[in-house]
Order: sequence, then C-alpha cells, then structure tokens
Amino acid sequence: MTGKTRGRRPTMRDVAEEAGVSPALVSIVFRDAPGASEQTRERVRKAAKKIGYVLDERARLLRSHKSLDIGISFHTSQPFHHHLLDEIYSAINGLDYGLVLSPKSTVRDEKTALSSLVSYRCGAIILFGTRLSKEEINEIVGDIPVISVAQELDAPYDWVSSDDSFGIYQVIDHLVDLGHENIALANSPGDAGATTREHAFVSALKDRDMTPIVYSADGAEEGGARLAKELIDSDNLPTAILGFNDRCAFGIIDYCIRAGLSIPRDLSVVGFDNSEVSQRFYVNLTTVAQDTKRLARFAAERAIQRLKSINLESQGRGILVPTELIVRETTAVPRSENRP
Repeated sequence: MTGKTRGRRPTMRDVAEEAGVSPALVSIVFRDAPGASEQTRERVRKAAKKIGYVLDERARLLRSHKSLDIGISFHTSQPFHHHLLDEIYSAINGLDYGLVLSPKSTVRDEKTALSSLVSYRCGAIILFGTRLSKEEINEIVGDIPVISVAQELDAPYDWVSSDDSFGIYQVIDHLVDLGHENIALANSPGDAGATTREHAFVSALKDRDMTPIVYSADGAEEGGARLAKELIDSDNLPTAILGFNDRCAFGIIDYCIRAGLSIPRDLSVVGFDNSEVSQRFYVNLTTVAQDTKRLARFAAERAIQRLKSINLESQGRGILVPTELIVRETTAVPRSENRP
C-alpha cells in the first residue's frame, strides 16, 4: 500500500494512476475483455499488486445485476449427493458466493426442484444426477448456466462425471480373477449413470466370452432387497452381483443374511460410490469409489466461471474423473471353490 492509499482500500482509479493508464483500461483488464495488449495487462496487474488492490468480485457482479447464488438440485435419499454437497461447501468456503438448495424426493419431482432455483434467481445451477433431458432443462432454465454432475449433457451445458465404465471393468476384472463366471448387475434404469454402467457391464463380460445378466432394481435398499428375494425364491442366485450403488448392494446383503446366507461365502457383492454406508465395520463393502472432492470442485469452479462470464471456449464442456475399486470383505472366491 502506497502513501496515497494508506488508511483506505485502493480503488481501480489508484491502479490506473499507478500504471499510467486510464480507469477504463484497468476495467478492461480486470474484466478480461478485449481491448488491451498483453503488455498493458501485465503492467496493470503489477500495479494492482504493488498498491494492494484486490478486485471486489461481489461488487462487480452486483453492479452487473448478476446473482451471486449458485443453485443445487439434489436427491434427499442419496448419500452420495450429501457427500457432494459437503465438498461443494468446502470448495466455495471463504468466497462471496452462496448456495441455494432445492431437493428432489419421492414427493417432489426434479422439474419442481429446478423451477424453484430459477424462481430464486440463481446465477448458475448445479444438477446432481439429473434425469431430465437437455430440452426439458432448457425449457425451465432458459439462459441460466447449468453444470451437471454424474450425468453427461450436450452443449450448451457443462458436465462432470465419474468414469463409470472404467469402474465397471475394474469390478469385472476383480470378480473374474476370483473365479466368478456367473456375475449379475442390479441396475437402476432411469438413474444417472445407469445406461453407461449397463453398457460397460455387458461389454466387459462379452469381451471375456461370458453371458451378462442384468436385473432391474433401484438405487435404494428396498430395491436391492426385493431383487435378492426374487433370486433366492427362484433358486437363481448368481455367485456375484454388482449393485447399482452402495445402498442397493447393502439391501441385497441385508436380505441374504436374513435369509440365512453368508456374505461373501454364498454370494459376493459389490457396490458403487464408496459412500459412508460401505465403510461401516459390519458391512465393509467392496465398492467403486468416486472422487467426490474432484467432482464437486469442478462443478463449483465452473459455476463461478460462468457467473463471472469468463471465456471458456478453449476448455472442454465436460470431464471424466477416474474411479477406483476398493476391495473389502464382501467379495471372495465362488462358493464351490470356497468350501472343502
């Protein structure tokens, strides 16, 4: 801070005076707008640093009548969504942006949740696991920037998703290495990621000249339990089953144990998400871990970039985040090979 600005916060006019340029040119530099050479931009940035000028992003956005709030649509019953929320709060901690939450549930559909965020005049919206089409989203949000998490969307929307296909291939490699040949997928049609996971599952087994078995369950414990009951009652239990997510896998495990079966001696079970339930000592579920921190950070950063109207033409609209198979205690060699 120089003598001229001592005791008060430096302004753009002070930066302009220090750099020997006009205030209008300083504004161009800080808005990252065309109209200034790289040499001039560097001189302005050095002048700002020298006198301790910090861009007031909140004031700039308010002057441009842009909201500082980021809306989030999430599902109340998904632990994975709760982890994402925690990570997004961490990502914006200390910044001038607020979060507006609008849940979807069994009694509140996604269109209602999304419409609520629009009515709150959010400047950008993040969707967790959307089931809506691009056309349905556009009809509701208009020109509000949207970032999709766990579901790929076409332009003009941004997205970030786990590499589910890689995760599925990791699971199949693990189960085949253990000796399993009768492997099933308990999928949840309509949920984000369901189509990708099923395609990867089918491809992974066909690559090994094995027959893929796909059942419809859902992303809740009840769906996994219902499927387990049907398979046990029909005496059609595979040697290994991959749940759509950890909750589905836990439902399968819970019903099988109540039915007198042993996990993993009688059935190997794998989940997806590495949620809190998978790590409980009495479950110790083998599962595919998603990098919630990286997913959330990309979504938060991209939402802020869209709010600030940063030029992102050189960047892709979406990224895939690697997954990791976490092997715990719910997978083992098939029953016939596990007994004396």
